[in-house]
Amino acid sequence: MEGVPPFHRRVYEVARGIPAGATLSYGEVAARLGDKGLARAVGQALGQNPFAIVVPCHRVLAAGGMPGASPRAAVSQPSCACSPSKARGR
Repeated sequence: MEGVPPFHRRVYEVARGIPAGATLSYGEVAARLGDKGLARAVGQALGQNPFAIVVPCHRVLAAGGMPGASPRAAVSQPSCACSPSKARGR
């Protein structure tokens, strides 16, 4: 985790704690970090996930269970190497 910002490390730890078959929203991850208002930053951190094998960012969804950023977010849909769209080369 050298060179990974502290906030990203915290996000990745929460994501690693999501059991197989379960999901959380960006807001739920942010709430576990102490501030639901950080949902957008959570999405940005997961979009830069360099550890797709050990940080299952595909278990974190937008509000309503949709993959990617919420419609109100100003950032584009985050994706990591473990997301289905990246796996298909999109």
